[in-house]
Amino acid sequence: MVWVAGGKPVGRSVIEGFDPKTWRFTLKEARQTKTGESFEIFPPSGANWNLHDNTITGCLNPVVLDSHGSNTSLFKDNTVTRGDTSGVKQAVEVRGRFNLIGNHFSGFDEKDSSALSLYPDRLGQKPRNEYRDNVFERCASVLTESQKGLWETLSATVNSFTDCGTVPKLEIK
Repeated sequence: MVWVAGGKPVGRSVIEGFDPKTWRFTLKEARQTKTGESFEIFPPSGANWNLHDNTITGCLNPVVLDSHGSNTSLFKDNTVTRGDTSGVKQAVEVRGRFNLIGNHFSGFDEKDSSALSLYPDRLGQKPRNEYRDNVFERCASVLTESQKGLWETLSATVNSFTDCGTVPKLEIK
């Protein structure tokens, strides 16, 4: 459990139990809550999201991966294109732990547009994601980062770039 105030994490707790009848959580250690705080719950061992084999086209905000995710959370074998929609800022916005494998991103070629937009996770940490076997085609920029160094934190291998403006430096890790 992550405690949040003002949109930022302010603490963590471990859930010891949950009663579905009363909707009551029991924490491993007591914690004094403060006015304005909320909490988010995520599994420690993995969220097991598996978003695969979709065609996503013509959307202003095609894909937003905005959850904690985990090393088993996948965005795999999808086709994401801009289509004829204008003003699309990014194909995929990643704000958590998600691996992008075997996807095809195409047509995000408008000025100031990118295929990927990377952010730290909700705890402010740089997710250690894996991006491999993806195809980036006709992109003004492959990626934008909300803070420098997010691309270097992840493992990015065997990706293909065709007719893309700015392409990030790739290192085999």
